[in-house]
Amino acid sequence: MSDEAPKKQTSPKLKRVDGPPKPPTRVTLDLDELGGGPPPQDHPLVEMMTALSNARQTWFELTVLNGGGRQLKRESLELSLERNVVLLGRVIPKLDREFVEMATRTLRDIRDYRRRFPRTDASNQEQAEQARKILDEISEV
Repeated sequence: MSDEAPKKQTSPKLKRVDGPPKPPTRVTLDLDELGGGPPPQDHPLVEMMTALSNARQTWFELTVLNGGGRQLKRESLELSLERNVVLLGRVIPKLDREFVEMATRTLRDIRDYRRRFPRTDASNQEQAEQARKILDEISEV
């Protein structure tokens, strides 16, 4: 260890720029040139992507648990999975074909998980029944 005094902290000095701001460069694009801004929060595509990402994450965590784990943790994940399946079931009719296929693939994975680990003691029976109906309606590949 040295007996040097700590270095004095100085803040950076701001440079003053005189004159008007620079004109935009050629790479600056307007949102209209990019096809518009992001879709509104209540747009079906936003709902689908949110439910889809949540469903895939929850499905993955449940798959890792492999039917085991603490009851409270597993039940929490199962409720989340059912909620997202119901959301996907509501939004699928509003989507374009390519997005329907994305959602359907995830729902098939979830259905396969449910066939391996059937839900027997759901704390929300109504939601579990809605999710089961949606999963049963998904076509086999």
